[in-house]
Amino acid sequence: MDVYSALLELAKRREIMVIDDASFPRSIRGFYSRMGDKHMIVLNKSLSSKIGPLILAHELGHYQLHRHKIAMDLYAHKDKYDFIEDEKYERQADAFAKRLVSFVSIA
Repeated sequence: MDVYSALLELAKRREIMVIDDASFPRSIRGFYSRMGDKHMIVLNKSLSSKIGPLILAHELGHYQLHRHKIAMDLYAHKDKYDFIEDEKYERQADAFAKRLVSFVSIA
């Protein structure tokens, strides 16, 4: 199983809806959203096969690390971060993604 498929399976097991064919400006690669107990990751359809798994893993990082921060949230993975707290969350999700992709790649 390739990395992207393994990450999709992980999301499915966590009951996270993944939409991977959204049309956004290229600067928005994807986002994680939560409303109550419903979780969703939306990915830009223009992502390459190389970057797509990393963005999906990054958004899974927001799910794992930040889903309990507030009742409704949206983390958009953009090219630049707007606020210091956002930068902290983005760095944490990036670190999580690197570890997750490494783990899935060798599993």
